[in-house]
Amino acid sequence: MKKKIQIMTAVLLILTIITGCGAKKQEEPLPDTVRWINATYAVLTKANNGNLNAIGGMNKVEGSKKLLLASLEEWWDITDRASADEQLDWLIGEGHRAQFASDIAYLQENGVMDLSAEDQKALIEESFEEADQAYVYSILEAYDTYGEHAIDAWDYCRANQLLGQFYIVDFYTKEEALDKSLEISQILQDTYDSWEDMAQSYLYGYQYWQEDDMDEEGSASYERRAIYEKLLEQKDNPYQIDWNLKLEKSW
Repeated sequence: MKKKIQIMTAVLLILTIITGCGAKKQEEPLPDTVRWINATYAVLTKANNGNLNAIGGMNKVEGSKKLLLASLEEWWDITDRASADEQLDWLIGEGHRAQFASDIAYLQENGVMDLSAEDQKALIEESFEEADQAYVYSILEAYDTYGEHAIDAWDYCRANQLLGQFYIVDFYTKEEALDKSLEISQILQDTYDSWEDMAQSYLYGYQYWQEDDMDEEGSASYERRAIYEKLLEQKDNPYQIDWNLKLEKSW
């Protein structure tokens, strides 16, 4: 998995170089609602050395389209409008949060959630290999923080990112992609109280998918959180836009 991620990052870096000139010729500023939508997947855009000010994280040019088509097929089994719809429906309707809910239900049924922190620790250390213990703790921490919505942002932010890419590869029109992203973004806005909460939920979800420890230096989740923290330090920090912005169609 890590090797594939490194390969994909290298490919997208090449894409950034190929389309770099286009990135400098930025079109007129995006409407605030589109900027808000872009911010929901800014971490992934940054991870891929993409353009934070472009829908889908990349300029809509032929080079972007070709590489994205290969990426969508490799990572999502998406090759056309039908498979794009199928994966989007899965993310919105179930996503990884469905399995997360199942894992929480299992822990609840076995009384783990009712134990004190000390007893939970003892049970986890007894029941799981050391390499897996941090992962179990992360599930409990995520649930303790955001309850049933612990990793919802992981699914919804990826859905917004995919919709932007569907526009780039012409599976969706710009209006179709942004209309659906508006719906998803309103769900995110209603679910969380701030960019910080949304980002934390996204990171919990990424960690859940990776099955690693966000606090372990060098882990994929550690690196993903570092990207988020670097975004916060940027002069053009994408999260400067008001979380409570009235999201409305402006395209």
